[in-house]
Amino acid sequence: TDPFCDIHRRGYERQQQNEDPVAKLPEDLQARARLLFTVVMDYAIQLLMWQHCDVLPPGLQPEYMDNFYATMLFNDEVHTYEQVINTLQRAVDCSQKEAVDFATTVDREGRSCVKVDTFAECEKARNVIERHTGRHGSKPLKVVVMHQIVVSHHIFAQRVFPWIQNVISHSAGLRQMFCKLSMEGDKEMSMVEKLMLADTQLWKGARVLSHKLCMAGVLMDPELKKQFAILFTRHYGELMKAFVKDDHYRSVSATSCSVQIFTVPTLARTLIMEHNLLQVILKTFLDICEPKKNKAGKFAFERNDRSQSFKRAQYMLYDIKYILTCKPSPEEWNPDLKTNFLHGFDALLELLGCMQGMDSVIRQTGQHIEFEPEWEGAFNLQLKLAEVIGAIIDWCSSNREVLLECVNRTVDMLFSL
Repeated sequence: TDPFCDIHRRGYERQQQNEDPVAKLPEDLQARARLLFTVVMDYAIQLLMWQHCDVLPPGLQPEYMDNFYATMLFNDEVHTYEQVINTLQRAVDCSQKEAVDFATTVDREGRSCVKVDTFAECEKARNVIERHTGRHGSKPLKVVVMHQIVVSHHIFAQRVFPWIQNVISHSAGLRQMFCKLSMEGDKEMSMVEKLMLADTQLWKGARVLSHKLCMAGVLMDPELKKQFAILFTRHYGELMKAFVKDDHYRSVSATSCSVQIFTVPTLARTLIMEHNLLQVILKTFLDICEPKKNKAGKFAFERNDRSQSFKRAQYMLYDIKYILTCKPSPEEWNPDLKTNFLHGFDALLELLGCMQGMDSVIRQTGQHIEFEPEWEGAFNLQLKLAEVIGAIIDWCSSNREVLLECVNRTVDMLFSL
């Protein structure tokens, strides 16, 4: 039930025999560091998740607010460079070079201030950008008018992450202390959970910095990595549903952390055995694909469907492939692993039942077919699922009892179709 192989188990035991790196720090330094990490991270998380554009949280609001605002343009992966550049030239009356610089910053950082003026002028620029990029039924670019003080706090809060990352890189004790603090959560969620669940609310630059801090901190410690994996599994459904609705690439999403967790064979097996990970992933995929079903409960894909949600949902099939990469030996099967593997197998059969007949070709005798039926969605789904089915068969082959039970359940499913 632990995430270590024999080699890393020996290294972990040697590490445990050594003195706690936090204990090597002076007591007054420990107290100051705990207070500093807690206050600074609370500030950064609160400001980055702050949804108001012209006021600050209690305690930070100044007595006087002037009339200087900023039109903030946010990145998405829908509009092209040319669309953004042409729109900015119309909206903020800038040269092509300035528009190219704005577009480059938006693509690199996730957002850019394209105009600083009074609220009325910034609002006018926002309306122009949304009107020009929202034509022909497409989703307009996200543009927000913010007070300059709010923008300043955003920038400062964003710089907290690399600062902390630099501090903990110089001391194993400070790194261990920060990691434990970030994973602690009593009645409220821990800092890591808050950042994880608020990922789609952040712009690209803030996301990347928060992910780097997590990589340099929590994921560097084997025990905390296991705790993070359990949290990730617990919130997997929420994270993937938010990712499907998001408009950023997978590489700048919190869900990309799955490759850091699920590719560790012993850790992945622990999550399947103790937290039913296989069923969690497949049930989440089925929930997201529910709108794709017809009245008969089969998947039906439309030719003119421009939604990227189904394509983004298919990343979950890669996660299944990761967790099934290494099959257990006959000795490693236990009652918990068998039970939860069969729960996941039932969810897979439910998915295959929805796929049965999903792209059927019906002979037409009354008239000529003017348009070829949509086949790409079903073809890609079957292609990606082929490796998962192969891995499932591989797992079944290592335990006779599981194999026979899976065969019986498959036969029952076939007779029920």
